[in-house]
Amino acid sequence: MRKLFSIFIFVTMCALSSTYAQKVTIIDGTKNAGKVEWVRNIDIGTIPFGVPYTVEFLVKNISSEPLMFTNVGTTCGCTVAEYSKEPIAPGATTIIKAIYNAKTEGPFYKIVTAHTNFDKDNSVTLSLQGTVKK
Repeated sequence: MRKLFSIFIFVTMCALSSTYAQKVTIIDGTKNAGKVEWVRNIDIGTIPFGVPYTVEFLVKNISSEPLMFTNVGTTCGCTVAEYSKEPIAPGATTIIKAIYNAKTEGPFYKIVTAHTNFDKDNSVTLSLQGTVKK
């Protein structure tokens, strides 16, 4: 009886964990919160091997001041970031491009970090993920 109860608890916990595993909330803990709206994560699905893939992260300035990127970087040489060096007016939108080279087969998860004039000490993390297939 004890073994049956343990199996029941295990199956129930597995079912509950898979039900809640898909819910992710990203909170901007920087001084950009309330001033900038970000598309923070893009899942590009399956892409072909060896063909560079470009992702565009939408960014909207919802503040009353111009937004500027002071730095945008990536965590590895397989991804390059491109962004506007010009001020983004209040209410305007821009994009941060991330170009992934897709030279490694299999799943990937890449990070782009963006620093703004609203919070020079902290970055906002943007991510792209997918799978490269030959």
